[in-house]
This record gives sequence, structure tokens and C-alpha cells, in this order.
Amino acid sequence: MRAAEKMKAITVALVCVAGAYWFGYLPFRPADISHAQISINATGEFNKSQIDGAVKADLARLKSWNGCRVDAVRYDAKRSATLLAAEHDVTASGGSSSISTAIDEYGMDNVIYLSNDISCRAGSQNSSQDGWGSWYAWNPGSARAEHGWIFIDEGY
Repeated sequence: MRAAEKMKAITVALVCVAGAYWFGYLPFRPADISHAQISINATGEFNKSQIDGAVKADLARLKSWNGCRVDAVRYDAKRSATLLAAEHDVTASGGSSSISTAIDEYGMDNVIYLSNDISCRAGSQNSSQDGWGSWYAWNPGSARAEHGWIFIDEGY
């Protein structure tokens, strides 16, 4: 085999390996949570240990977002309380939501909202979910709890 043919074969093999990695592995690997910036503005009901537990539970759950990277997790006690109250008020006149149901079940002071920034790659496309919300209820005695928190819902 001539040197040019060997180089062509090596190039084709490298392109195949790179393509398999880019399109075959990256979209299916667990989310990268290693560089997540954690921001906590805690003036509310939860102590540092509880909030740390909520962040850990959230990162563990977000790790299942294959092919993504968690860029930030934020907790702001005032924003969380405002969103919880608004959600509960909207459903008070009829309708329901998982968040309002959790407030009724666990109490307003035992539900938390975390905001996440997540970047994902699917093939050659990138997407970003900035401000993706995660809702949790504090119930450390539950078998379903992770770090003391039960996942309720997620979304905008």
C-alpha cells in the first residue's frame, strides 16, 4: 500500500471515530454537572444544609439530561416565594397544578424553586434552556426523597 493510500485510510478512520464520538457518544452521555455555577440568595425558610441538599438533588436529577451541560443552578428565596404564591393563587379559583398540589400537601414553607441554565447538543444543533425551573418539596422522611427533597415538577 502506498503512503498516500495509507494516509487516506487513516484519515477516513479518524473521521469515522470523530463522527461516532460527536454523533454517537456525546448525545447519550450523562449531563456534565462539573462546571455548574451555584448561586444562592437564601433569606427564606431553609437553612444552608437544606438548600445544599436541594441543589444536590437537582444536579443528580439533571445528570439524566444526556448530552447536556448544566451551566448554573440558582436559588433565590424571594423569587421562589413569589412564584409559589402566584402558582397557588392561580389554582385557587379552579384548575390544578403539581406545584399547587405540593404546596397543599407539604405546606408553602416546604416547597422550593430552583432555576437552572442548561446547554444541550443534539447532533450539530445546540440548544439552551436558561431559567429552566425545578420544584422540590422538603420531606426528609420520605423514601422518595433525595437529600431530603422530593422532586415535584420542572419547566418554565
